[in-house]
Amino acid sequence: MSYVGQMGWVDMNLRLRVTPAIGVLILALCSCAPGKSSFLIVQLCLENKEGLKDFTERLRWIARSEQMEFVDDSSYVRRELDQAGPIIHLEVDRGDGLGLTATNMGLPGYQVGIGFTEGANPPEGHAFAKRVVDQLKTRWQVLTVPTGRGAFPLKNCVSG
Repeated sequence: MSYVGQMGWVDMNLRLRVTPAIGVLILALCSCAPGKSSFLIVQLCLENKEGLKDFTERLRWIARSEQMEFVDDSSYVRRELDQAGPIIHLEVDRGDGLGLTATNMGLPGYQVGIGFTEGANPPEGHAFAKRVVDQLKTRWQVLTVPTGRGAFPLKNCVSG
């Protein structure tokens, strides 16, 4: 399946990769699927490498338990942006627009913003987001980002 967008023909079966030109847009956590925007953005402080490892494993577990695909594009994004330090870009995607994207693009260190997309069934998407946020709250303080605003640096997050 393909469609004509601003950038021409796009094959919907191909995974789009992050390029430096669109890397900044990831902060807005627009979507896991074309044409879908985040209905909820939350953010949290992972604090360090151990927190990042735990977060990544939790998202893998969530993807398995929800029968969704887990994608870790962190290394790819790091190479594309040629930056040192932690680069986090993780996705949990069902393939129909329901999912999440977690990234630290535009945020310092181990701070992460997570954008949730609802797919074709908003109540199902909102229930998924609640399950994920509840799971993350067992380990981290999760803050909801105000509507119409992107994730922002947390003053009380000491990363290292």
